[in-house]
Amino acid sequence: RGVAEGDPYAFHSLGYELMTKGGSTEIEVEGYDLLVRAMEVGHTFSMNALTGVYLDDDSDYYDPERALRYMRESVSRNDIYGFYNLARAYQRGQAGLEVDLENAFDLMQKAAVGGHPRGPYRLGEMYVAGTAPGGIDYVSAVEAFSESLNRGDAFAAAKAAYHLRTQNVAGYDEFDSAAIGAKG
Repeated sequence: RGVAEGDPYAFHSLGYELMTKGGSTEIEVEGYDLLVRAMEVGHTFSMNALTGVYLDDDSDYYDPERALRYMRESVSRNDIYGFYNLARAYQRGQAGLEVDLENAFDLMQKAAVGGHPRGPYRLGEMYVAGTAPGGIDYVSAVEAFSESLNRGDAFAAAKAAYHLRTQNVAGYDEFDSAAIGAKG
């Protein structure tokens, strides 16, 4: 009914379901067309959903330039998923971008601050890997993993607990490791 009435969210929702669970090429193409319609009227959910499709080199829709265009369009609308997707593209050197860890960190930070559920986890990974500004920072990593845990990411608790147990993280002890790990 929403599609019949021209609702962009309905285009997105039905399109995504048909494209990902359609079961036949014809149904998946119908879903893709609905997602594109939602995207054309500015629905960032569809921009972000199709980014993954356009970056999948096994997909019939592989088009990294288009993926980059829609990631940037989503970012221009201050969409946290756009920030997240573009950050990951900079981390991986996707969509014709050079690896740029500083830009990736800045974008991921915007995603995390804006409420992206996985953004803090990715920041924690960057702090542990030393790819965040300032190098390895276990205190910031544990804080980021803890924030991700607060957003429902149980695996982040395991990551925080592991680093608390294996590293000498200032301000924490083994009891903090157990307490955080138990929350996961």
